[in-house]
Amino acid sequence: MRALATLPDDVVSAIRQAQVTAATVVIRVEVTGDVGYLFFLEGELVHASTLELEGETAVSAILSFDEVGLSYCERRWPRERSVKRSWTELVPRAATAPAQAEPDLSQPVADRDQGPESTGEVHFPSALGLRQVLDRTEFLNALRLSSAGNVSDSRGSTAHLKPILRSTLTLGDSLGAALGLGPIMAAEASATGFHRLIARSAEGASAVETAGGNSLQLARAFLKLG
Repeated sequence: MRALATLPDDVVSAIRQAQVTAATVVIRVEVTGDVGYLFFLEGELVHASTLELEGETAVSAILSFDEVGLSYCERRWPRERSVKRSWTELVPRAATAPAQAEPDLSQPVADRDQGPESTGEVHFPSALGLRQVLDRTEFLNALRLSSAGNVSDSRGSTAHLKPILRSTLTLGDSLGAALGLGPIMAAEASATGFHRLIARSAEGASAVETAGGNSLQLARAFLKLG
């Protein structure tokens, strides 16, 4: 493993950086009297350990560390995944207020925390409707991820789309929660002769790329992108 960027000064920022960059790394978290290790597989926290703890209890302990020293390291990977819940669910209660801003993308929508300012249910586009508008030949590159983050369908050149899709959802949800707007539904990036759409349904998320055309206009209208 190789460090992809300079680590932030605190554990929470380091975790978010690993998620956004979809990194496969081990982060060493050192404090006086203890040391912890956070294992990330393509940006997902899958294992953690301290001198005495392992798994989700280790995550909670590491998140409670003060004045930490952070570094990337090499470490033997476990045979089985020990962290199955989002790290935001494992933050010690005294620190939950700032950490709850980022929802867990691996959990079904109904189980996610929509933030302290959300008062109603979030209604995502239907999975069937999303497939109908995005599964068109004009979208040369297309990728669909399940709610668990696994590739359920793809077309064309898609190697670059998975990290883009995951990081867009992570950042969009964090910003939406901070502003009290809820999770991101859809987004568009455009340049001359190029358009990328990212959209989420109740069952997963999709990213498509196209040069334009009627299918793009239909999808933009369905996703209410203007």
